[in-house]
Amino acid sequence: MSLENLQQMSLQLGKLFPQNDEKELYYLWQLTDDRLVNPSAYVTFVGETSGGKSTLINSFFKQNILPTSSRPTTGSIVHINCLENIQNPYISFFKNNEYKQLSKDEFDQYSKTPPNNLLKLYTEIKPLKPSFNGLNLFDTPGINSLFEQHDEVLKQFIPNSDIVVYVVLYRTGFNISDQYLVDYIKNTFVEDTEIPVLLIVNRCPPGTNPKDKRIEEIVSHANDTLLRPVELFIVESLDPEVAQRYPKNDFAWNRIQELINSTERAKAIKLKLRNILKDICKQLISYNENKLLATELSKEEISILNDEIAKMERRREEACKIVSKYMSQLDKNIPKNIAVAMEQIKANVASEIESTNEWTDVEECSSYIRAHVIPFEIRRLLLSMEEYTRNVYTKMDEELSEMANLSIRSFSDRVNYAQNPQLAGLMNNIARRLSMDISKNLVKGLAIAKGGVGGSAAGTGNLVKMALSRTGKLFNKTFSRETYNAIGRTFTKKMMQRLNIAFMVVADVATFVYDAITWQSKLIDSANSSLDKWADDTISEFKNNTINDYTNANMESVTNIYEGFINEIKRNIDNIQNKIDQKEIDITKATLKHLEDILEKLEGE
Repeated sequence: MSLENLQQMSLQLGKLFPQNDEKELYYLWQLTDDRLVNPSAYVTFVGETSGGKSTLINSFFKQNILPTSSRPTTGSIVHINCLENIQNPYISFFKNNEYKQLSKDEFDQYSKTPPNNLLKLYTEIKPLKPSFNGLNLFDTPGINSLFEQHDEVLKQFIPNSDIVVYVVLYRTGFNISDQYLVDYIKNTFVEDTEIPVLLIVNRCPPGTNPKDKRIEEIVSHANDTLLRPVELFIVESLDPEVAQRYPKNDFAWNRIQELINSTERAKAIKLKLRNILKDICKQLISYNENKLLATELSKEEISILNDEIAKMERRREEACKIVSKYMSQLDKNIPKNIAVAMEQIKANVASEIESTNEWTDVEECSSYIRAHVIPFEIRRLLLSMEEYTRNVYTKMDEELSEMANLSIRSFSDRVNYAQNPQLAGLMNNIARRLSMDISKNLVKGLAIAKGGVGGSAAGTGNLVKMALSRTGKLFNKTFSRETYNAIGRTFTKKMMQRLNIAFMVVADVATFVYDAITWQSKLIDSANSSLDKWADDTISEFKNNTINDYTNANMESVTNIYEGFINEIKRNIDNIQNKIDQKEIDITKATLKHLEDILEKLEGE
């Protein structure tokens, strides 16, 4: 099917939405249609805070579009839209859905010190080449552990990208934050492994090549985490003796241009948008079928549907009890496991200190313990806590899945034994609509990007994987793993960051001169004191914050799933109680026929 035909199908589909209903599905259609009408490319820059992402983008335009600073911005995305006709030079969007026109000075100030409720900044600029017209670039906040609130903002944009450009500093290498985010990219595009991921190693020493040991190490870590090769680009540091404002990275931009204009990517994006339109069409077909089926049902069938609501409400409560049971396990065992592990860590640290040659310099030993031994031990402890938590989540997920599948089997049995074929058809459509309920999930990821200016701020192209993954069984999702990934890794990063503060006292020991016999015992005492302080802080953080976040997120996830089913049944009960008249029946039948024709065309060719 040609792009023009797909645009026509989308336009026809948009005219068939019911008034004042299916608003989220309509919003999804708007985003999809916008992408079809404006087949732009969406390139997202991600990486550690102060890694040079903004400077790399400025180098593309050969002007300072974005302020550059070592200070990270706190939670704002900067969206750059390349357009020949500039209409909105600078705009700020806020979390309450309001926006404000900005001057360039205000734009720069917001970039450096954004308001607390700022969602994103938006600017338009003329493209340097015609082939870049319509290109959308996103400069994202970094993933520095000091600003863990960046993570959720950042992760709203990654799934919407056609190309991901990952920036790593040569000096710092591929660290634990990089590993987490690349792992997220891998999981986001698990059903679309063709999404290009470009790895830019920034601020490299002059003459650095792919055989450089640090480069090989960074690439190896990235490939191992992503489970496929990345495309490497080396960008050298600016030479202070040469008058050069921007780093030389034309080769990376040439590759981006090649990718966004490739026939293969255009075909892939068109296919994905077509699949989204098919799912939207199926949702609308079920919606209209149920309106017609409701006209043939009575109070007796309402009683049956109310019974199903009661069953779902009971199962929802049982599922919440399952969550409470496993969260209680974590609340009880994580602090206990940390306390036990800390004793072994203290013993290992003491052993390292005592095994040091007694004439070794105290500063050398202190530096080694602080920089290598203790971080290694703590990281190993946190990884073991992550593994324990994942195991608990896996068991919880098994119980939740069994409970959910029991619910859908019970519902399916009622459909199979329904004496009234109209009731059976209506219940089948309820299950089908919920199994394809992509709108809320997609819109949640896209709403932050929409902005209302110049079309959607991030494309729907790569999000179709979410639609496809939900067209199977109703409860085929993993309830808890995403919750753990979002919260658990933030907790781990926060605790590693606190490690740097807690062990400053170990460094202080090196400022004193002790004789060869006593300095080791004093260093052990200092390390133990710091370890105890870190353990107390970690346990307190877990019990006061993290376990509550785990519990609330899982309760919300479980509740939303069952509420979706309950609300869909209630809506159909309302249709039965408020039957449409003959005129509306005729209109609905005509709409249904039109939708079926559109779906046939979308599924053909």
